Amino acid sequence: MDAVWSSYHLSSFSRQIAIQFLHKMIADPTPDFDRAKAFLLRKVNGTARPPPNASAWQRGCPELLPGLTARPIWPSDAFPWIPDVEAAFPSILAELGRLRDGERSGFQPYRAPSSRDGGGGKGGVGEEATDRGSWNVLYLSLGSVMKFEENRGRMRETCGVLDGIEGIYGHSFLR
Repeated sequence: MDAVWSSYHLSSFSRQIAIQFLHKMIADPTPDFDRAKAFLLRKVNGTARPPPNASAWQRGCPELLPGLTARPIWPSDAFPWIPDVEAAFPSILAELGRLRDGERSGFQPYRAPSSRDGGGGKGGVGEEATDRGSWNVLYLSLGSVMKFEENRGRMRETCGVLDGIEGIYGHSFLR
């Protein structure tokens, strides 16, 4: 797996998140992660190749995940948690609105670990991760590794909705 992590230029922080996710995936007895497990097994064994039903446009892409469907717009009924998010929208909007009234909103520049600097970047938080402009974000969680408790305290209902989504990856922030 070290070769796989290295091929993606993961910082030590991102590698820890990936390892935790891998442990969670391996321990899950449901078929939810079967495609990802098959992909990683082929990647580790050096046999990664496009699935037989791949489009001719995808033939040269080594990173195709079998069975993953790409769509420009997904129907909301494809995700059972959408009604919960929609129902909570007024509360989420109210929580977000209250941040404007606070002394410190908690928003900060969006940064991502950098493969060029080993993930450290400026002050250990990586580099700006947008190709144009700047984003200010309110981090709520970065995987299971880092929870932003002060921000989560300001966004209790939002976090309650997010925490209720089964199988959520766990990177959550508001932009």
